[in-house]
Amino acid sequence: MDNYLINLLHKEYKIGKMKLTFLHILFVIGITFTTLMMRYCLRDNETWDYFASWKPWVEKMREMGGFKGLSGDFYDYTPPYIALILLLSYLPMNLLYSIKMVSVIFDIIMSVISGIIIYDITKNRTKAIGIYSIMMLLPTVANNSALWAQCDVIYTTAILCAIYNLMNDKPAKGMFFYGIAFALKLQSLFVFPALIILWALKKIDLKHFLFMPLMYFIGILPAWFAGRPLKDLLLIYARQAAESPQLSLGYPNIYQIIGTTDFINVYPTTAIWLTLGFMMICMYYIARTKVEVSKVFVIKIFMLFGLISMCFLPFMHERYAYVIDILTVIFGFIYIKKFYIPLLQILISFSAYSIILSAYVNVPVIIYSFASLFLIYDIGMQIYRYVSNHSKEEKFS
Repeated sequence: MDNYLINLLHKEYKIGKMKLTFLHILFVIGITFTTLMMRYCLRDNETWDYFASWKPWVEKMREMGGFKGLSGDFYDYTPPYIALILLLSYLPMNLLYSIKMVSVIFDIIMSVISGIIIYDITKNRTKAIGIYSIMMLLPTVANNSALWAQCDVIYTTAILCAIYNLMNDKPAKGMFFYGIAFALKLQSLFVFPALIILWALKKIDLKHFLFMPLMYFIGILPAWFAGRPLKDLLLIYARQAAESPQLSLGYPNIYQIIGTTDFINVYPTTAIWLTLGFMMICMYYIARTKVEVSKVFVIKIFMLFGLISMCFLPFMHERYAYVIDILTVIFGFIYIKKFYIPLLQILISFSAYSIILSAYVNVPVIIYSFASLFLIYDIGMQIYRYVSNHSKEEKFS
């Protein structure tokens, strides 16, 4: 019996491109159950966003006749997610639970895709299973969906699908998924400069960028059919980008160093041009060479521009670094010796969560701001060395 059970544990099953033993499968099931129970414990928490946004928006739409409620201008999210929330409200369960349930399902999908990306790069199934486990355990991931009832994981999952396809020279599929991300969240534009670089290096054709307006237009069709003016729908992102009373809304970027309310009337526009200028320098340096675009290089440039956006753009909310959190963990599993990068980034992001959710953080926020600058330097120098040396291969350690 002992030999039979031991042999059973090591018996291999092919799942997709990966061969997993029965022990691997048991571990994945166990970690999934554990992390789902962790989220289950957070199910009853109701945050301000639920009271101020989701709940009143749904009530308003149902008063207006359900689907016709999409014609209103009281919500500032894009219609696809609002339509999903409306549909969830008709389920025979608590609306808060249903909203969280959708995000938790995407937690699993996002973690699986992270594992697929890692296996595609390293061919190491232990790392692939490991990153699935870590993603499901990440405090920012679990709190975003199960505690906060937010949907950042959905557009992030689309961006990961885009990266996976772009890494494997499938630009049409990659831009299709990026178009979905753009249709869901304005924050998807934080990594857009990486796509410009891939275009300059002939990894993306100009026609592939048409997926962005196409998917956005498809996404707003339900609200347009319901009666909301097309012009209003096209300007939703402009409304989201409206000025706020602080240069940083919880996230520890450079404005925590110089002051989040000082020069509030002049810094916002200046900061946007500063960030664009910084990005243009990076794009020019990388795009001017005919460097070989490796799979890891794609992840690095997405990380770099996400970090630059969060550090230098004004009005950054605490949750906007979600994509960066995920990309840094993927990076850390590729280069184990660089695992301090995801550790720092998660600490930075979770400090912002703490500030907003509990109005408390034990370490001075300015420390995290300097940590953000360090991460830009670290990733930037890695890209600089890679481009300078015109490396053909990268070694993993």
